[in-house]
Amino acid sequence: MSELIWRLDYDFQFEPGEKTDKLQETYLLEHVNYCLKRSPFYSKRLGKLIPEITSITDLSKLGFTTKDDLLKNNNAFLAVSETDIVDTCFTSATIGTTPVNFLLTKSDLDRLTYNERVAFQISGVTREDKMGVCVALERGFMAGLAYFLGGVSLGTHMIRIGAASGPQHIWNLIKTHNPTVLIGVPSVLANVALNAVELGENPASLNVKRILAIGESTRDKQLNLLPSIKRIEELWNAPIFSTYASTEMSTSFAECMHRQGGHFRPELIYVEIVDAEGNKVKDGEVGEVVVTPLGVQGMPLLRFKTGDMSFIINEKCACGRTTRRIGPVLGRKAQLLKYKGTNVFPNAIASIVEANPDFVGCYVEAYSAEFGEDRVVAAIAAASEKYDLDKLKEDFRAGLRVVPELRVIDKEEFFMKTQPEGKRKRQIFFDLRKGEEK
Repeated sequence: MSELIWRLDYDFQFEPGEKTDKLQETYLLEHVNYCLKRSPFYSKRLGKLIPEITSITDLSKLGFTTKDDLLKNNNAFLAVSETDIVDTCFTSATIGTTPVNFLLTKSDLDRLTYNERVAFQISGVTREDKMGVCVALERGFMAGLAYFLGGVSLGTHMIRIGAASGPQHIWNLIKTHNPTVLIGVPSVLANVALNAVELGENPASLNVKRILAIGESTRDKQLNLLPSIKRIEELWNAPIFSTYASTEMSTSFAECMHRQGGHFRPELIYVEIVDAEGNKVKDGEVGEVVVTPLGVQGMPLLRFKTGDMSFIINEKCACGRTTRRIGPVLGRKAQLLKYKGTNVFPNAIASIVEANPDFVGCYVEAYSAEFGEDRVVAAIAAASEKYDLDKLKEDFRAGLRVVPELRVIDKEEFFMKTQPEGKRKRQIFFDLRKGEEK
């Protein structure tokens, strides 16, 4: 790379859009040429296109990179000597069972640190805060590493709580160290709070000023807070700020104080939203998120298809930033269900259940049905022996217009199914439409 673009102090987010777009095009073309020349995978697949890529409009010539490409050709994505590698990260293997290795150079770690420091600043975190990192810090996951490095760079007091020690231990650490900021998966933090309430304690009485949510969406297509997230805010007496990131992105989209979509960092990532045929859709239209993380040296990617469904918000934010924002992730492309004439994502079903205090949560099973539709079963865990199933059905009709088949299970079965050992993220969807789980 000709310059360490993530070390620039200049903030592009408040500049006129035309200037920012031009600067991003410069960074994008530099990254494309780096990939085509240095990455064995891209050199073999796309090397002949080097003279043809001269503007953003030429990007479609490159095609897409998929998770399957990474799984089958993992080592071929390495664009530097192995002696330049200082860290190895693994994906969480949410889809399938095999994680992907991501090898990072010292420059990549610097970029990751800068990315997360800026993301924290966008969400209002300062060096006066104490941050409880309720995220997996073991097994080579990038997220916990990024949050820790970004917080240390910002000067924030970081408390490495982790996520695998169980709700009681997490609660004890939060209560003991009194962080002003929590970062973690909303459903995990909900379980921590509910466990504390069962013990007669009150999470809302602590000094938590804000919660940074990872791994799960917090808003709907209209940017309204999901009912389940409202419930978690009430439990902790703190606003929840959404963040969106993945190992493949090596970049975070963070909400500002107005909480209306995750702000782009144009020096760090280029984003496209495409339809089922791979064509770019208009701003505001829902499609699959495709990312090109800029400035990555160890294992750079071009036009990576995330499988996440979202949309771009292209208007000036109330905070003054002029760059684009990404809307909430509405679901996974492969998990879109067709049920009684309605398209629905499993996380939308889970959110309605989690918003009802009679229930702990649910997981969703999909089976094959007639006429191209799916049979959808929600296995719901009751919080106690007393619950109002009719009220839950009303909630479904109001939120989704349809009611899935409901099966009541106990809490133990729910947690065993949704939080299997070795998995960083909870599993709430089980696709049985072809006779086996995906």
